[in-house]
Amino acid sequence: MLVARIEEKIKVFSLKMIQDFVTMLEHFEINDIELEDIKTYKTFKIEQAERNYQKDMQRSINRQKEWMLKGKKCPHCKIALILAEVNTLPGNQVGGGLKTQWFCPDQTGCGYVNYSTLSINQWMKRLKIKMFDNGKKQKIKNQRAKVTADCQKVKKRN
Repeated sequence: MLVARIEEKIKVFSLKMIQDFVTMLEHFEINDIELEDIKTYKTFKIEQAERNYQKDMQRSINRQKEWMLKGKKCPHCKIALILAEVNTLPGNQVGGGLKTQWFCPDQTGCGYVNYSTLSINQWMKRLKIKMFDNGKKQKIKNQRAKVTADCQKVKKRN
């Protein structure tokens, strides 16, 4: 019987996973997408993710360097202070009209803290430090369109 024959081989997959797999197979069949196309796409996405990870890491390193140069320093130990929001969650309530706190990350117990009524965005503008890209949704749409075009090029090469 068919069920008995395949049950042992696919028992590691949940019913939800099998349902999703069947849905994907039907979608691929309707859209004339073959297994090799999916493998090519997967390889491309993995390589793209690796490139994006490297770019993100470099941006993060650059932001940290910029922060070390432009951010506020602890008046006691001269370490770059950390800027964090306050009064936004139950666990960070300090009262008043305060929006941020600067605190020293020094492990020796410096304990320096300074509260501010300025938001993180206001501090970034004041310190002339670049914030994250606010046009991220449009950027993602553009990236998706580029991925589709790039995958078509890869498919034509193969």
